Amino acid sequence: MQCLLFPSLLIGFAQPLEEGRTVHLRGRNFAIQLVEPEGWILDTTAAVQLANFILYPNGEDWRSAPSLISVRLEPRRSNQTVEDYVKIISQAFEENCPFGEYAARESDIDSRFKLFDFNCPKRQQEILAITSVPEFFVNISLSSQRPEILKEHFSAFQTVLESFEWQQDLTQPDLIIPKRH
Repeated sequence: MQCLLFPSLLIGFAQPLEEGRTVHLRGRNFAIQLVEPEGWILDTTAAVQLANFILYPNGEDWRSAPSLISVRLEPRRSNQTVEDYVKIISQAFEENCPFGEYAARESDIDSRFKLFDFNCPKRQQEILAITSVPEFFVNISLSSQRPEILKEHFSAFQTVLESFEWQQDLTQPDLIIPKRH
């Protein structure tokens, strides 16, 4: 397994699977596992101001990619709910895009996540999937400026959501990380 480090997370890549490769991310007292969709690249160094890591179509530069999947871990208080977090996100969205619209999205993808559509006219369109885990909200989004691209790339987003696994309270110390080749 190859591993690399980014802001307090350790990442390992398992052998490729049919639909992509399984990625293991390790932070302080937790681990995440998900599948990198076939034809997509997981990048921990790009867009650090936006997310803990992003995924984008292979062969694209993340800045000009037709769509991005971003994964953010947002700290949460023990009494905060997903509804509280959605309210905070919605208020920020309204401030940044006064003519935008957002709504809950019906989905049978994964009941652990609540899905929402955020549409800002002539700007970014996003599908947000939000869940809570100990100490964090997990915010996974698929974004594009073109709604048809969201539809086209929805299966990659679905792969990430359905494969997402969280493990809490790990007792292993952080590992020494070999460089990625």
